[in-house]
Amino acid sequence: MLKEVMKQLEPPDCHHLRAAQGWLDLGDPKEANEELKQISLVWRFHREVLLAGWEIYPRGEHWEFAYPVALAMVAMIPNDPAWLINRYVAFHHMN
Repeated sequence: MLKEVMKQLEPPDCHHLRAAQGWLDLGDPKEANEELKQISLVWRFHREVLLAGWEIYPRGEHWEFAYPVALAMVAMIPNDPAWLINRYVAFHHMN
């Protein structure tokens, strides 16, 4: 089991993340992305932010953004084959 030590997002970043997730639930990846873009640069590689990005970018066919997310997740969780597959899928769609 992967054990991670990661700080919790604090306001306003956690609010933007929740709003992005809400827009995704409503089926609006464009608005979800607008919320995600408001998260501080310091938190852009937080696991939850990356996961939200992975949900947003493929829905909008923004594979150029999905690919780095998949790369980061492979680095964070190297033994998870799902992220290896996601990385390949994003790379495939970019080419």
